[in-house]
Order: sequence, then structure tokens, then C-alpha cells
Amino acid sequence: MQSVRCPIRGPTVIVAVNYAKVPKKRPKLCARAIRERDGNRCQYTGRVLRPDEGSMGHVLPRSRGGLNVWENLVYRPNRSRLAGGG
Repeated sequence: MQSVRCPIRGPTVIVAVNYAKVPKKRPKLCARAIRERDGNRCQYTGRVLRPDEGSMGHVLPRSRGGLNVWENLVYRPNRSRLAGGG
């Protein structure tokens, strides 16, 4: 730093006394985010799927108390593919 007449010494390290952490933005829970997290790969077979071939599925079904949380959702083939219909 410099003034009009002479240079001014400044600190090389600045310590923040009251630092408020900015919360990390968590991605929205949707099929696209699940697909990106799983790398377009079916979590049951390991096969790489195109976006139109797969969808979001529950590990523990909702009918048995499964929740819509990151830990209970995976990328898997569409229902018709699971049933052998396509």
C-alpha cells in the first residue's frame, strides 16, 4: 500500500476474529442430482445407463417406511426394464 508521500506497511496475514461460516448449498433432491451422484450407473447391476433409461428408486420402499432422503435413493433402470418389459 502507498500513500501520497510514502509507502505504508500492511499486515501480511489477516486473522478474522468473528468469522461466520457460509452454509454449503446442498443440491436439490431430484432424479437428476441422484443420477449425477451415482455417475449414470445402475446401483443394482453396475451398468451405465442413458438418462432416458434410468430413474430414481428407493432402496427401502416407501410402503415399508423408506424416506425420500439421499441415503435411501439410488439411480436404477426404469420400471419397465426391471420387470423385463423393455
